[in-house]
Amino acid sequence: FAGDGALAAAIAAEARMTTPVASPKKKESRKADEAGFASFVSSHDGDNSDGGDATVARRLLQAGADPNEVDQGFPAIVGAAQEGHVNVVRVLVEAGASLEATTSDGSTALLMAAQAGHADCVEALLKGGANPNATQKQGGTALMAAAVNGHANCCHLLLLAGADPTAQAKDPGTGQLYTALQLAEGHAEATALLRNPPRAEASLHRGPEVQPF
Repeated sequence: FAGDGALAAAIAAEARMTTPVASPKKKESRKADEAGFASFVSSHDGDNSDGGDATVARRLLQAGADPNEVDQGFPAIVGAAQEGHVNVVRVLVEAGASLEATTSDGSTALLMAAQAGHADCVEALLKGGANPNATQKQGGTALMAAAVNGHANCCHLLLLAGADPTAQAKDPGTGQLYTALQLAEGHAEATALLRNPPRAEASLHRGPEVQPF
């Protein structure tokens, strides 16, 4: 997971360097068109105090932007979740973006948010109907991604949504199988949660409420 995170960070950083940050609000939509919708939502601060790029993202969707657009291998919602832009994530969920869209290695928006410790994005995606047990190509899950990085708050949300703490993934180098509990070694709070997981709550995984755009 550490390697996947480094790749995600590199891609997001490249998008930020190549996409000019919109200053005057009247120019934001034009810059988003030039950069591409997916690049725009993942590389800008979508959660500033006045609504910022979440508002622009909504306007672009209303104008016909594809909520499932992919930029450099990253679906829009995956990029927004990995960067922690929760307001943009919510807009994309409302617009009907696929919550199971993945990067080339099978990482979903939920896994990327969990890996980065963005609990608000994790909660928004779960409430939108994201599968808490979706796996990467090697079997990695969002719970494992949160556990290996010690993000206990994300582990808690995922367990409440029904994430399987006994799921196993294979190390592509050694072939060894590992669970979220094993990956959480050295992170006391996450380890405690995984040893005694809370009971799942249906309210945390209620499915999408798609809004017309």
